[in-house]
Amino acid sequence: MPKCPECKDNSNVVDIHSGYGTLYDTEHGSYILSGVVINPEKPQCHCENCNIQFGRRQIGRAHV
Repeated sequence: MPKCPECKDNSNVVDIHSGYGTLYDTEHGSYILSGVVINPEKPQCHCENCNIQFGRRQIGRAHV
């Protein structure tokens, strides 16, 4: 995980997951859910310490 731009720590940074997740994973801090639409403008990470979202997803086409 990347480091938070505010506190410069990555121990409490979780991935922001687009799509459907499990209640177990969200309750245990594996990731947080942002909805079912994958959008490159949505942040990629969330810092639990600072309560901020940051980073951008790299979305591209697979090479055939």
